[in-house]
Amino acid sequence: SSSLHFRTAPVRPRFPAGARASVARRAADCMSESVALVVRVQAGGAVVRVLPSPSRNLPSAVWMDKFASLLRPLGGEDKNAFRCCLPGSLEEVLGHLWRHQVLWLSLSGPEAGGEPRHVAVKFSEILEESADTSAGRMASSVELEDEGAPGGDGKVKVSFHAEVVRAAPTLPKAALRPSLDVRFVLRLAATGLSSAAISRANREGFLRVSLAGVEQPLSKVIEHSLVLVDSWSEVEQALFELEAHLRDPSGGSIISLDLSVLIAAGEVGKARAVTSVVPQLGEPLTFEASVRAVPAAGTSMAAKVMPEPAPAFGKRSWRISVELQSVKLVSQSAKVFVAYAHTLFLQKRPFRTSPAVAQNNATVQLPHAFASYALAATLTDLQVRLEEPLRLELWRCDSFENDVLLGTGSLALGAVLDEPLQRSAKMPSMVHGFRVLD
Repeated sequence: SSSLHFRTAPVRPRFPAGARASVARRAADCMSESVALVVRVQAGGAVVRVLPSPSRNLPSAVWMDKFASLLRPLGGEDKNAFRCCLPGSLEEVLGHLWRHQVLWLSLSGPEAGGEPRHVAVKFSEILEESADTSAGRMASSVELEDEGAPGGDGKVKVSFHAEVVRAAPTLPKAALRPSLDVRFVLRLAATGLSSAAISRANREGFLRVSLAGVEQPLSKVIEHSLVLVDSWSEVEQALFELEAHLRDPSGGSIISLDLSVLIAAGEVGKARAVTSVVPQLGEPLTFEASVRAVPAAGTSMAAKVMPEPAPAFGKRSWRISVELQSVKLVSQSAKVFVAYAHTLFLQKRPFRTSPAVAQNNATVQLPHAFASYALAATLTDLQVRLEEPLRLELWRCDSFENDVLLGTGSLALGAVLDEPLQRSAKMPSMVHGFRVLD
């Protein structure tokens, strides 16, 4: 079979100012919004089918397959037309399509000539970068040369229409039937930030919140629908792909927003989300972050039991590393080592460094003082177990005497979770990041 070949510029969805303002105006109503989508394909009389992604190794294969399963024939005289209706605002849905979706199409029938042909169309080709969504609807199309058609001169036209479901829709009634019964919503509530500070940020225009490419002004409470998510098992991936940050439109700087604690926890309970330092405020911003499931607009789920949150997305693999760097004696010289044990580390015996000769009032490095421990636990379980401090013992050793305990100390390990998340290109791709307590 043959495929269409096309090039796509690597751009992110950027909506015009009017659309961004409409996000803020409709924030209070967004929980009841849903968006009807219709895709029409004209392919010279060929019969068109929507296929799942050809490979599970594609970055967004999970979302492509789910979207393909939700696209149903529109029916009636509209042949080769497909519809679905998704919870979320128009900007949220379009942002998801731009970032994650490709239409994988099969063309067959006598007019298609012989074997089915396969066509792939990225939504970043279909959607217009500067589309005005302020009216609550958007329509666009793209026409592609189909070199695999009989005679080699066929064309495939893909038309797309998206519209917020309202009392007087322009789309057929069939297109308005909800495809999902539940909506998952990320909620960010700003803490420690006064209304005056938020008003100043919006008045001076130096802070906008970006979630999955959709921007909105900073406010006390920000909500964002996780498009296509209808089970707790999908929440982790959706949060990880949000690329949450704050942007300074005037200076163009990007201020990261760390959702890793919420991603790792996977619980409906609140978790702290912290930005890097905001230059204009001289400090980071902190949000209480949570995810909840609510009935999608137009469904009967309100009378049913909502999906129960899992206690966590599942146990995560953690590695905790401890490095004891140096010791300083202030009243004597001695040959010393440091030992410790912690229930979290599941040690068969206490860890101890190699001995070091410490001169009075001088700092000496401890040899062989690094150890790492692997474990599987939910974030909640890890937080509880880290509340136990790490107790350190300083021992004097001598070849002709028993070891003598010189002193003890403790370290609050739980503070490491308050440190900013860091990333390194040297780490495997499955590592979400690391935190350092020094």
